[in-house]
Amino acid sequence: ATIPDLVLDNKDTRCFENSFVAWNAAFATPTRALITLSTLGLLAMLYVHHNLRIRTKYLRSSTFAATDSVVPTVLHTSAKWQFLLETFICIGHAPPGINWSLVVTDIGNKELEYPIEILGMLWMSARVYLVLRWVRERTFFFNRSVTVEILTKLTGISLDFRFALKMLMDSMPYKILSYALLSLLLWSAYIARVCDRELEDTLHIYFWDSLWLQTITVATIGFGDVFPKTHCSRFASGVAMTGGVVLTALMVTLFSNQIQFTTLEYRLFNLVTQKNWKSKVEIAAAKCLQQFYRRKKRIADAGLPSTSTKAKSDFRLAADDPTVRQWHTVRMGYKRFVSRQPHLGDVVDDTSAVVKSIKGNVSAADKTLMNNSKRIEALEKQIGALHEDVKELSSLLRVIGRSLSSASGAPAKQ
Repeated sequence: ATIPDLVLDNKDTRCFENSFVAWNAAFATPTRALITLSTLGLLAMLYVHHNLRIRTKYLRSSTFAATDSVVPTVLHTSAKWQFLLETFICIGHAPPGINWSLVVTDIGNKELEYPIEILGMLWMSARVYLVLRWVRERTFFFNRSVTVEILTKLTGISLDFRFALKMLMDSMPYKILSYALLSLLLWSAYIARVCDRELEDTLHIYFWDSLWLQTITVATIGFGDVFPKTHCSRFASGVAMTGGVVLTALMVTLFSNQIQFTTLEYRLFNLVTQKNWKSKVEIAAAKCLQQFYRRKKRIADAGLPSTSTKAKSDFRLAADDPTVRQWHTVRMGYKRFVSRQPHLGDVVDDTSAVVKSIKGNVSAADKTLMNNSKRIEALEKQIGALHEDVKELSSLLRVIGRSLSSASGAPAKQ
């Protein structure tokens, strides 16, 4: 038995093209009609969205609330240019009943004919910004409150798509990166397929071939078995390559952050490492002592007096002794480890400085309280003197009233 050749010949290519043409002739008009209806609905929702934003902005304005003016529409405000730009982006599609093709000269001076379906699909790819807007609005809808709005005004932070993406990357980073990578692969593979489909010697006539092409492009491998053959598919592959580099950098950053020590883990790591270093130092010192007492015992067994030169030279541990070298190496390693850690003396000095500053603040507060108490006592004395003056005045007024009443013969209360 022989292995059949898996390469598509011209006959298989023509059969595929004929089946595609037959499907296009049968379902093109209903599909275009559905796309047109969905485009009209999208434009209506876009108009409502911009009007609601303007209405919310005007109703929250204090100057507008004081007047009886009417809320303008989006076409009568400065946001009309943004609305018109978004309308131009969203209106692009292939309407039913229009058959038009764009003939271009591509790589190798080959004339390629792109029908209106492919051009409309390329135009409709720009609607991806609506997905980004939905992500932003959905994120802030579940996190919006009066406190958040006040803090954004005080700090000057804008609740835009970048802030929403940071919130999503903090809560579910792996899911966001997976969705972005899958969407990039599917979009670029479909663009490359429809752009190169008109060629007779196309290398990715099926969608899986295009998907394989974009996979090796995103991974920056490029085996060379499948490659883009038109400017359009090259543009899609370039977008996939750029997005793959960005997503790969984000994934590497995310993984590196996951394997780093937290604050508590770093403290535990320091404690374990310090314990191991202490154990190594103790073992090296014990070996030095063991070697020292072995030499002492050997001198005693030899019967040499301890004051002799040979006994003194044998009794000392030389610097080139293996146990001494090992002990010096371990001790220096432990010193280097301790020098890299926050020293206890520095912590104590910082703590004492903080305590001194707190004591100074407390003493200043005590002085302020004493001065205030003295002022309160002085005010109380002045109030007491005023009370005495008021009493004297009232007694004087009584005397004047009695004298007036005795002079006129009628009571003079006023």
